[in-house]
Amino acid sequence: MSTFRIGNLLSLFALAFLLSACDSSVGTSSNPDLGGDDSGYTGPSARTEAIRSFELNFWKPLRDQGLCVQCHENGPAPSLFVNNGDVNMAYSEAIGNANLQDPPNSEFVNRVGGGHNCWLTDLNQCANLMTTMIQNWASGANVNSARLITLVPPTHRPPGEAKSFPPTATTPGNNGATFANTVHEILIGTATPPPITGNNCQGCHEETANPLPIAPFFANDDVNSAYEAAKSKMNIDDPVSSRFVVRLGSEFHNCWTTDCGTYPPVGTTSDAGRMMQAIQTFADGIQPTPVDTNLLTSMALTIATDGIVAAGGLRHESNQFALWEFATGTGPTAFDDSAIPPAMDLALLGAVSWLPGGYGLEFSGGQAQATTGDSSKAHTFIQSTGEYAIEAWVIPANVTQEDANIVSYSGG
Repeated sequence: MSTFRIGNLLSLFALAFLLSACDSSVGTSSNPDLGGDDSGYTGPSARTEAIRSFELNFWKPLRDQGLCVQCHENGPAPSLFVNNGDVNMAYSEAIGNANLQDPPNSEFVNRVGGGHNCWLTDLNQCANLMTTMIQNWASGANVNSARLITLVPPTHRPPGEAKSFPPTATTPGNNGATFANTVHEILIGTATPPPITGNNCQGCHEETANPLPIAPFFANDDVNSAYEAAKSKMNIDDPVSSRFVVRLGSEFHNCWTTDCGTYPPVGTTSDAGRMMQAIQTFADGIQPTPVDTNLLTSMALTIATDGIVAAGGLRHESNQFALWEFATGTGPTAFDDSAIPPAMDLALLGAVSWLPGGYGLEFSGGQAQATTGDSSKAHTFIQSTGEYAIEAWVIPANVTQEDANIVSYSGG
């Protein structure tokens, strides 16, 4: 088994339908020879390049998937932006509801994101797909700013006091708690009463683990090196949101008893509850550091709410037909954000988890795979051009493996 992370963006100009951990033993599903079909449109041709881009990237995906057609093809809604008789008339109806300079702020996006006839169970994903369709439309119409990063002024927040990690794993807080006598004891299985039966975190997250050490090494016997590796997994301002706690209570990762717990944890007897309590005890002993009033300070930002998602900028995206931005951050599916039907959504199978905050997956032996039927569009596009390109942003968890598949579009 091995581990890697993939994110922030996976963009396939002709699709890889399987993502898996670096393990040649992971199986795949065979794909039959599938092709596309004719559009069936018999109305007048698009009069301009902009209308042609609208037709290919917005009108056709909506019409082919039967989205919005019940009301917006022939009525009763007044705006007939999927008019099947004349794409030019459909364009004139649609352009007033699309912001080609700033697609996420289009009325179309606001409507489906607010719950108006969203065709999926996730409103955010409907909004994402609608945004992508408008971005593709704008890109084909030579609106260069469609995928540029949009800078939005953040909320002004004065900096306040904050907790900082103690300098060492054995530095006591005001209650005598240290990382060594709280969290580390659970990670290595020496807490009282013993929380571990059989294996523990040292089976993987120790530098001497057998057969394959997996970073980060927060379960090292050397408490100070373990402490450095564990800091990013603990939230001392909000222990319940610590990655250690979420991993146990929500993702049920390598629980050491029969009671992983829930997320957020209820009580302190479950594995997630005991971990949360250990982090809470450790954090309670840390005194917040106030801001020195003699300093000249600027306003504060938070990563969780003030970050700006990287956009495509001037990257070549006009021919991509499958795109995974991993924006959902939760659930069993990584949605295809390309808005080119059929959606090649990836089912998360086995040991796969979302990175904190989304925009990436972590594989520890599992895989993310599209169905054979959904993958038919890969065959269609590749057959029409005879070529394809795959792009993946990957962070390896180890550099010792060779001859292992990470991303593939294949029939076996």
